[in-house]
Amino acid sequence: MSARRSQSCRPIEQILLDAVRASGLVDVRFGTEATKLLEGGDPDDESVALHVRSRTTGVEEVLTGVALVAADGAASLIRGELGLRLEGPQSLSHIVNCYFRADIERRIGERKGVLFFVSNDRATGVLQPLDGAGRWLCQITVQPDEWSLDVFTKVRARDWIRAAVGVDDLEPEILSLGLWKLNSTVVERLVRGRVLLCGDAAHQFPPTGGLGVNTGLQGVHNAMWKLAYFVHGMAGWALVETYHHERHGVAQRITSQSLQNSINVLRINTAAAGGGESGLGTEEVVVQSRRYGNHLGVEFGAAYSSSAVVPDGTRPPAVEDSYSDYIQTATPGCRAPHVWLGRPDAELSTLDLIGTGFTLLAGLNGEAWVSAAADASRDLGIRIDSYVVGGPGLHDPVGFARAYGLQSEGAALIRPDGYVAWRSANGPATSSVLRSVLTQILAIT
Repeated sequence: MSARRSQSCRPIEQILLDAVRASGLVDVRFGTEATKLLEGGDPDDESVALHVRSRTTGVEEVLTGVALVAADGAASLIRGELGLRLEGPQSLSHIVNCYFRADIERRIGERKGVLFFVSNDRATGVLQPLDGAGRWLCQITVQPDEWSLDVFTKVRARDWIRAAVGVDDLEPEILSLGLWKLNSTVVERLVRGRVLLCGDAAHQFPPTGGLGVNTGLQGVHNAMWKLAYFVHGMAGWALVETYHHERHGVAQRITSQSLQNSINVLRINTAAAGGGESGLGTEEVVVQSRRYGNHLGVEFGAAYSSSAVVPDGTRPPAVEDSYSDYIQTATPGCRAPHVWLGRPDAELSTLDLIGTGFTLLAGLNGEAWVSAAADASRDLGIRIDSYVVGGPGLHDPVGFARAYGLQSEGAALIRPDGYVAWRSANGPATSSVLRSVLTQILAIT
């Protein structure tokens, strides 16, 4: 196996771990559990104290810091310590996840897919190929009294896989079994005191549509740049709290749609297996099926409204279906539009210009905004990368100004998470305007 092939086959977890360790900024610990939140959950707290214990050595200690990111899973200890409720339906199904190796690829012929739905007399569930080379995951719905690894053993999993594949002498290697319940929930608050809840600790999704990981990543992206600015003394805690205001409603809408996806798939599959009606009208079946694989609206179409956005009186364009349809817009609070810039042999996207700081994109005659941004950057001690689109190296062949709703002397300010924070369609450019805008966004007092 070549070095390139070996690198491409490395698990994403290992790639991320290597990057975290290479940063030199993180103390990575395994086999360590949080046991109690000692400080940080009250509105008046200005620091966090967390009691932890090593599962290997039994050594206990207290970790302290200015904030805590609780990404401790669906059964979050920290969420419980904060007394926060999960809102939404819970325990809708009891599911066993089985990670295994088996020679299935050669048995599926020309059929290709990222999910294989199974429904026969002996097995109902999903087979998921992980690498096209023998690694698989299956999701098996069981009755509540079977939802135990003492009951649903590796032998039971082997028998289910054989029935699902239709090969009675298949010998799968069961690598692991895990239990989870199908929930459609969002925690009542994403920020409490100096604690931010992220990932499954903040929201749990039915897997139908694959929206959980993307929503989790979007939430973390939203929260972490704000937390970083606070930790480095460049913003007030009120900026961090906008994580809740911007992402809570978004998470609620997506979990609700994920649940509806799950209900619709179940109804259609049940009808297909039994030869009956799904209970859905033909037109609704088409709409829901189209939604299942087309998530652009729900992935890219969020429009934030908080103190971390300065509105300009405009609204995002209306779409027929906000779940599947997406129209790019630079309305403040929306994701910055992608526009190709440069020459055909040296293209780059407007999104390639967005870095870890704020980014100002100005129209062809917006050079004064670059000077204003430099002044504001120096006065506030924050990074602002500024570009005149249409200038040298940033040829504009397809209409940046039109996509961003700007005249030639206008400009838009993009946040580190790629969302438009502020926009001036035509100027005039002044550093005082940018200072005022950034003071509001960053909650600087």
